[in-house]
Amino acid sequence: MDLVSRVKNILIDPVNEWRVIDGEPGDGGTLLKGYVAVLAAIGPVPLAVTINLNINFLRKPGRCDLTAEARLLKLGKRLATGEVTLRCEGEKEAVAHVTATYSIPPDQREPSMVT
Repeated sequence: MDLVSRVKNILIDPVNEWRVIDGEPGDGGTLLKGYVAVLAAIGPVPLAVTINLNINFLRKPGRCDLTAEARLLKLGKRLATGEVTLRCEGEKEAVAHVTATYSIPPDQREPSMVT
């Protein structure tokens, strides 16, 4: 599945799309290549809205496997913000940097998840 379709499905039908994702093979790094870590952190939250998504393409990667390093910057009651850095496997220099912020509707998360 391509990135646009995956993100569209997560935003339009998150409950079903997360079930599809759960059934896919791959480790955490592979899974994070296609979409931002924030969605993984908040799980299937209906009506979560992207309020900012910024992708900086830093350089063209050669033919390589991409790895993703994801970091959750803040997970609050109403906003979740994270970043992902993409690199060619084994290289230090990033090929892209992504930041994203999502608005989380009230009463959609379990209290233990809120910091």
